[in-house]
Amino acid sequence: MDPPASPLASPREQQKRTAKLAKAICTTGITVDADAKSNIQKLGATWVEAPQDCNLLISDKVHRTVKFLCAIALGRPIVTSSWLTATLKSNLFVGTRLPLLPLLLLLPKLVCCLR
Repeated sequence: MDPPASPLASPREQQKRTAKLAKAICTTGITVDADAKSNIQKLGATWVEAPQDCNLLISDKVHRTVKFLCAIALGRPIVTSSWLTATLKSNLFVGTRLPLLPLLLLLPKLVCCLR
């Protein structure tokens, strides 16, 4: 019988998982310059506009945009621009654990009255 997998992945395992995850990236609330887009594409990712096609959303803050709300509904990781900066600086996809926008802090900002 195999031992159970550790709930905490090593940094190398997390980087591999993120590299698989970050194949289709979209943004909301930020503008990414052409050089940064090109460098991310060299790492193997593509930029998409449709929220249902993205695996990872980069946002500067909480937004009530279609992309942001779809990312939450689809369970996609939402990272800040610090993730993009760290990825470009290291020239490899960094993990998504640290720069994730904490969903529990976001929920009060997303609640709205539908009357």
